[in-house]
Amino acid sequence: LAGLVADPRIATGVLVTQWRASRFTAFGIQSLRDRVLNAGSAYHHVTDATERFLGVIKVAPDHRGELLGVATELGELLGGGLPEEWRRASELKRRQWHAALERKAEARRDADAGGDEPDSGLADAAEIERRLAAGREDTTALLLRGLVVARVPVSLSRLRRLYWARPLAPADLERATTEITGYDEEQALLNSSVKANDGFFTTFFVSPYSKYIARWAARRGWTPNGVSSLSMAVGVLAAAAFATGERAGMIAGAVLLQAAFTLDCVDGQLARYTRTFTKLGAWLDSIFDRAKEYAVYAGLAIGAARSGEDVWLLAGIALALQTARHATDFTFNAARDEVIRSSMHEPPRKRSKLLDAGPKDEPESAPATHWVRRIVVFPIGERFAVISLTAAFFDARVTFVVLLAAGAIAALYTALGKLTRSLGERRETALRAGAGSADGPLKAYRDDGPLALFAGRLARRLPVPPLALVGAAGLALLCAAVVTGSGASWELVAVVIAWVVLTAGASSDRGLLGRLRWAFPPLLRAIEYCALLWIAAVAGAGAHPAVFALLCAIAFRHYDFAYRFARRGASPPRWLGAIAGGWDGRLIACTALGAAGAARTGFFIAAAVLATLSVGEAVASWISGDAAERAWSPGDDEEAADAG
Repeated sequence: LAGLVADPRIATGVLVTQWRASRFTAFGIQSLRDRVLNAGSAYHHVTDATERFLGVIKVAPDHRGELLGVATELGELLGGGLPEEWRRASELKRRQWHAALERKAEARRDADAGGDEPDSGLADAAEIERRLAAGREDTTALLLRGLVVARVPVSLSRLRRLYWARPLAPADLERATTEITGYDEEQALLNSSVKANDGFFTTFFVSPYSKYIARWAARRGWTPNGVSSLSMAVGVLAAAAFATGERAGMIAGAVLLQAAFTLDCVDGQLARYTRTFTKLGAWLDSIFDRAKEYAVYAGLAIGAARSGEDVWLLAGIALALQTARHATDFTFNAARDEVIRSSMHEPPRKRSKLLDAGPKDEPESAPATHWVRRIVVFPIGERFAVISLTAAFFDARVTFVVLLAAGAIAALYTALGKLTRSLGERRETALRAGAGSADGPLKAYRDDGPLALFAGRLARRLPVPPLALVGAAGLALLCAAVVTGSGASWELVAVVIAWVVLTAGASSDRGLLGRLRWAFPPLLRAIEYCALLWIAAVAGAGAHPAVFALLCAIAFRHYDFAYRFARRGASPPRWLGAIAGGWDGRLIACTALGAAGAARTGFFIAAAVLATLSVGEAVASWISGDAAERAWSPGDDEEAADAG
């Protein structure tokens, strides 16, 4: 209960579990990105239930009016006796439960039950009837159903490994009392501090010991934000060790990087263990993760330069690939959130939706390839492990080659998955007719400047799909960069960049309502970053570290936008966007600097100005606390996205 009540991220929410209760003790709900989409009761069945509702609801003050309305409507519906729809649904549920009990008994006789239903107290049919009767009196399930029907955003708080029981008889109460007496709640809370969706390396090689460090830190009064800052400091030390270029420094950097990652795991586990959640902490953790990783890239490149090897462009490509992957995660989830929000504002039907019932058994399965997928998507734990191993035993070039190869496979795998989920039967990003808006995070995250916006207005009626325009821009850039490489003339660079700005910019006013609307910002990120790397390659080796610095500054701006919107529902101010110039303005300016022979100096100055303004404004915004309260943005944990 404390986890649900104390969590500031949850305004209105419910306590749920996936495995600690069966259909016979808790009704199913269906959720997407930690928001309840459908809720069952004794009279309502949920197809493809994702969790079980444990009978506890927390209602925010702003939603208590809706709760009162739901309670009033329920009273009116039940005042004249049980509605016929509900009576039929209840009878069908009774038959289904009896059938499930018979299947379970038969499975036990065949010694092949496998423990599918954790609740083993169903001794006979009389027990079914007793639980059905209790379910009919379950007011909280009906209230949750009503809140969902009323389009109130209801979040999830998971039971994790803590104890829960629903005693329905004196014998049940006696058994639950005995069980909870011997239950080690502190150990259960500690085990629950480990995220269920962590990657393979984190789950099996870090979390088994990092959770004890989190408990040690909690007993000494450490805060999650303090641990996040310490992790960032150790990450900087790792980058400095890599920057020596010596074998001892590379080994020290590898060890320090693993220490930084362990602390990175500890800060989240400490927050969950102590239930200390803040929006600033979530933003810091996300930003520091990216900063540590890219600082290590810089350290490796500096160390290689000391040995006479230039790997700055490889470091820049690795940064661009990772940033584009994270951009895809953010925009895909933002598109899914738009679908959820639009479904929450559908016009009410004439008859009460509380009468709806459509019983149907839901399948229960667990994919056997779970850990293979967790490895293939190359989350942060796996990336840091690869960096540590390859840097300690080989050199920076090998490190970046392995990162790029594994990252490319992960990017292809996750992109195909998102395309399938968008265009296939699931249609997760399909807005209903008339829903959606051209304004929103996806529009802002494009980071269009004045040239791109002008091209979009001119091409508004152009009979070419907007995705084809962006594809044409990217294809032209790719062909030019691959064919000419660093030997391209500045005239060719200028023509290609102009083509990119005009064609990709022409999509700025369209494509924001289609199922692939999430693909535009990541493609623009990839185009901008790759174009800057090509410009630096043409400008010469002196511009290579400068373009990496510029990419870091631009990447901070894009990450800050994504994380700030997810945490607080706010985006960076427009004046900062005007100074940043948009992706199109930056490409034009950098092309001009390269052609004028001032790429190195100009890139460093641009990086310093953009980083100072972006970081300074972000910190000032969090200190002042005057940004808008966070919008409804489910599934904030971007490491889940990072892992998938």
